[in-house]
Amino acid sequence: ARAEITDFWAMVLNPSSVERLLHVWIGAFLAGAFLVISVHAWYVLKGRHVEVSRKA
Repeated sequence: ARAEITDFWAMVLNPSSVERLLHVWIGAFLAGAFLVISVHAWYVLKGRHVEVSRKA
C-alpha cells in the first residue's frame, strides 16, 4: 500500500507533528553543538587559537 497526502493541513496539524518537529530541532541543535565543541577541542589539542577555543 502506498501512503498519499490527501489533506495537507491535517498532516501539518497532526497532534504528533509538534513532538516530531521538536525532536528534529533538538537533534539538529545537539549535532551542531557537538560539531562546534569538537572543532574547538581539536584546536586546543593542537595548540592553535587556544585563547578563543577555551572561551567557547
